[in-house]
Amino acid sequence: MESTGNYDDELEKQILEELENRTPWNKITQKLQVSTRRIANVKAKRSSSQTSVNDAEISAKAFQLFEMGKDPVKVTIELKQPPELILKLYDFWLGMRERVKKVNEEAYKRGYDDAMKIEHPQHPVRYAASLCASSRPTKNGGRKSGHSF
Repeated sequence: MESTGNYDDELEKQILEELENRTPWNKITQKLQVSTRRIANVKAKRSSSQTSVNDAEISAKAFQLFEMGKDPVKVTIELKQPPELILKLYDFWLGMRERVKKVNEEAYKRGYDDAMKIEHPQHPVRYAASLCASSRPTKNGGRKSGHSF
């Protein structure tokens, strides 16, 4: 017996296929025995997933342009996006840059031995610090690990 999850997924695929073929909704309801509400939900779900991918691409491109030194006005023009969106992205980008700067400064102040204690497990500073610490010469002149820099 097929689970309802698989049936629902297959039905959504069929609905999307019919919508892409521009089949009228009344024909879809008759052919697939679904309500217009179900068709609308599937269509909305598809639109929201496409929007989130598009938003992610716009955000990534805007961040890339900010990193290159472009100001929000130039980014707005280049990406052809509303200024409100670009300003929100710019503020978010500035906040992220500040966090990275603080983590780097803290790691520098503590030295690479203490950098492992920083509360940011995914930060590249920790990884770099671990490499430095593991390849540092020991008291007998050998290396702690096989890393050769």
